[in-house]
Amino acid sequence: MKVGIPRVLLFYRYYPMWKAFFESLGVEVIPSSITNKQIMDASVEHAVSEACLPIKLAYGHILDLKDKVDYVFLPRIVGLEYKTYMCPKFLGLPDMIRNSEIDAPPIIENTIDKRNLRDGFLRGFFDLGRMFTKNKSRILKAYLEGLSALKEYNKKLETGASPLEIIDGEKFKNDDPKIRIGIVGHCYEIYDEFISGGMLRTLNKLGAKALSMEMFDWKTILKDADVLPKKLFWTFGRELYGTARYIIRNRLVDGVILVVAFGCGPDSLVRELIERDLIKPINFPEITITIDEHSSELGLVTRLEAFIDMLSRRKQSENNLSTVW
Repeated sequence: MKVGIPRVLLFYRYYPMWKAFFESLGVEVIPSSITNKQIMDASVEHAVSEACLPIKLAYGHILDLKDKVDYVFLPRIVGLEYKTYMCPKFLGLPDMIRNSEIDAPPIIENTIDKRNLRDGFLRGFFDLGRMFTKNKSRILKAYLEGLSALKEYNKKLETGASPLEIIDGEKFKNDDPKIRIGIVGHCYEIYDEFISGGMLRTLNKLGAKALSMEMFDWKTILKDADVLPKKLFWTFGRELYGTARYIIRNRLVDGVILVVAFGCGPDSLVRELIERDLIKPINFPEITITIDEHSSELGLVTRLEAFIDMLSRRKQSENNLSTVW
């Protein structure tokens, strides 16, 4: 049996775990192709217009898997943290795909929910495993192998390696960077090189080292988000705010790039919080990159070149930023 995993949304966060889990149960795993113009065009043609680009891309990537697999794994992800929720479109995406006009393979849509710290996450994987075997011990073994693969993956990320290097085999020069850039955005925006305009590759060519949330301890990041007077409702919102505060407060980067998807309400809110609370009080260098299906790679490269040049000059003569911490 072959199960396809679309290269969208939380692919670059959980793919090693999903792959190890399925393969332990004797299932062949096939990821969709890296995003290209054909996938983008199919996504825009078939997706609902009010969705953000990362959600739209799911349509094209599922069509890419159409004749390659028996099933498509598209879990209904409710929450990744205690008492917080994912974007509503994450919850409803399996229904959106099923009720669209695309000729998609059968969808595996088991619910994955970590809001219940007792057994919510484990129950989701047991329900998933029952599709392939009734042996509970085998499912548990597959689950533990998945956790082990995820732990090993996260260890590599914390050394500074990019998910693109680990999963896709990309090569970046990481030794002795002249500038360190914090990229505050979702993994499905940053690591999809087609929709991000090859941002990481461009920064690497310019001699800059990109640091993202995946390269830091998740609990530490969320702890930095708890300084807000009220806990953010969305898991991703907490991650973005916590990442920005952590890297700025600890002087881990010379500047910050905020990556947001056009039409994403939570992104707009969190971006405003970051600028108001973290950027403006100390005049920290920052640019915002908004992505949608009309984004220009050429325009992005020009902006990144100018930003890196500004940071290089500032580092030479204005390395005396004030502090509010």
